[in-house]
Amino acid sequence: MIVRPTLSDCIRMAAISVGWGTIALLFPFALGIVLEGIPLAGTLKLLGILATIFAAVSLVAGVVMYRRYSRREWSLDSWGVSGMDQSGGKRRLGRGQIEAVVLGDPESDPADVTRLMLRSRTNRTEIVARVVGMELPEIFDEVARHAGPEHPLAAWFRPGALEKARREHIALPTPASRALVIVIWAVLIAWAFGAQFWVVPKAQSLGDAPDCEAANWMRLIIVYWLFPFALAGLGLTIRAILTFRSRQAPHPRAPLFFPTRITRGRKAIFDAAGMAGLALFFIGLMIAAWRYFGFGDIFFLCL
Repeated sequence: MIVRPTLSDCIRMAAISVGWGTIALLFPFALGIVLEGIPLAGTLKLLGILATIFAAVSLVAGVVMYRRYSRREWSLDSWGVSGMDQSGGKRRLGRGQIEAVVLGDPESDPADVTRLMLRSRTNRTEIVARVVGMELPEIFDEVARHAGPEHPLAAWFRPGALEKARREHIALPTPASRALVIVIWAVLIAWAFGAQFWVVPKAQSLGDAPDCEAANWMRLIIVYWLFPFALAGLGLTIRAILTFRSRQAPHPRAPLFFPTRITRGRKAIFDAAGMAGLALFFIGLMIAAWRYFGFGDIFFLCL
């Protein structure tokens, strides 16, 4: 039995890995599209181009990941386990030689990949065994058939065993956290379309309105424009505080959509500092826009 991720698994993991970074890089560009007031047909065309770029990047990254993991596949047979050690050398362990199976360093693998270290009882030989997902019953059946259900390797693949071990290293999303993430993105998308099809036309039509009536509308428009920056600043501030208190990133009960690797200690504090810096960046953008566009004079007009 050969154990390695399928190409579809790798493409899915690559899409998750590059997705957030791609969204973060393209968000200012998408905001610029909204501010330019491009017609709906042009906006949909640009969104189609961006989706194509995202799909192409995910496909290429998935193929690269598949080739990488295919070269480091491991296998089970009646004799034992074959695979590679951490340096890339080929190794083979008889089933009676396997003394311990422990979780390896997960830093360089996607969150869906669990790295196990198979250690020999007779020497320092180790085999790196990567497993996709949280439960692989077929591996348990294979090991139990050849080595018995009490074998050290079989213990890791009992129903729920690997999932339980992963919880110390992987933060798993709950249905409620996924629903919250979907709601947040739905609100931001609705904000973008509202800005393009309501706020921009409304602001352009206020030139002939009486001063006080125009000021009342402009107050609403100013709050509308600053809303996503305030939301981002508030959300990042809360996450930074909770991450610093728990010394864990993502912090317990953090809103997640995909499985995420957990970092603790200094790395978590560094992540908290990065989120605090981003929060200050968004707050600074709000202050700069307030002063540059003279929102203060408009906001308090006719009050």
